[in-house]
Amino acid sequence: MSSPCMAITFQFNRRCYTCYCQTNQPVPVLRIRNHRGELLVVEKGNPLATVVRDKRTEVIDLRDKRYSHFFNLIRMAVVHLEMAEKNNLLTEKDKAIANLSAQLAILEERYRILAQQQNNIPREIQNRLAKLEQGLHIKHQENIQLQQKIQQIIDTDQSSDAHIAAVVKASLESIWSALTETDRRDLILAAKHCQQVEARGFGASLGDYKEAGMRLSGIPERIVRFIMKNFMQYAERTGNWEIIRTLRENNRVGKETLGSLPRLVCQEWYTYDERVLQQETLPEEDYCNLYRLKKISEEENNIYAFMRPHFQRFVETWEYPGTKWLRQSITVASTIDKIRLLRNLAIHGDAFYRWQYAELKCLVCGGTTIDDRKEIGLLPSIYV
Repeated sequence: MSSPCMAITFQFNRRCYTCYCQTNQPVPVLRIRNHRGELLVVEKGNPLATVVRDKRTEVIDLRDKRYSHFFNLIRMAVVHLEMAEKNNLLTEKDKAIANLSAQLAILEERYRILAQQQNNIPREIQNRLAKLEQGLHIKHQENIQLQQKIQQIIDTDQSSDAHIAAVVKASLESIWSALTETDRRDLILAAKHCQQVEARGFGASLGDYKEAGMRLSGIPERIVRFIMKNFMQYAERTGNWEIIRTLRENNRVGKETLGSLPRLVCQEWYTYDERVLQQETLPEEDYCNLYRLKKISEEENNIYAFMRPHFQRFVETWEYPGTKWLRQSITVASTIDKIRLLRNLAIHGDAFYRWQYAELKCLVCGGTTIDDRKEIGLLPSIYV
């Protein structure tokens, strides 16, 4: 981990924190301070942590669900410290290589001059020349070894990234060419972040998959925004200004695109029970409680009811791979609303758990959920 004098500033849940790790003690101690001056102190391997607020000290148990946000804050600090340490190592090695190169240049120049004068110098100088040549060879070997170590670090990162990209591409091989570059990048980055979390050895229940969840859920959000944009253009072409005015007045385009599409296709659908969804784990006894029937109010339904026939006609005339999927109104509404709830947790929640990420991945890419449900997936439904 980074040296004890190095302070790292990082962002977590849209807040700024400063942290550093004291490694000059028997047990390393991590200190994290927020913009209000509040301090969190935790020893490595100790489930208890100390919180200092307004000169008041409180000892908390990180295993308590009430403090799961502290647990994830600590993990985010550790990640940034590890990244800083790695960057410092590379910087130090670059400096060492530069110094060695400069020394080699000086030694080579001295060697050249001495070699020219070798026939005219005494035996003592010739011995010094031999030692200088030997030192030059040692420095050269050290330089080569240092460059090899740095290349190993680079090759390890690149091979890991290439392997992740290959696995993701293979899992979606039939539709990979149809995806945008942005979608491919987010799929790979989500998988990479997921692997990094699991490689650090944290428990599945407390895994912070927020970054992976935000990356993955950004793909359907862009798809729905694209659909809404084209529907707005259709309304303009056909002179349906009431649709445009209603959508804009109700703020359903832009910030709430994932919330608007379900209401445009039907009045009721199955979605997650938010009480169950926010749990750290999903026990088997809650499998049957994970879903509920959602029905929008009559007032809200009146806003969208007159637009649904227009949206259906738009889908019938639109040349887009996903029009067949868009005709399955209840499936569309259910899939998009589930993704919306998971995306909100990934962006605004204190933690995004492993089982939640697994649900999101099945909804977007297809697969088998934790309770053995088969999901076709949004992307295969559109592009296959």
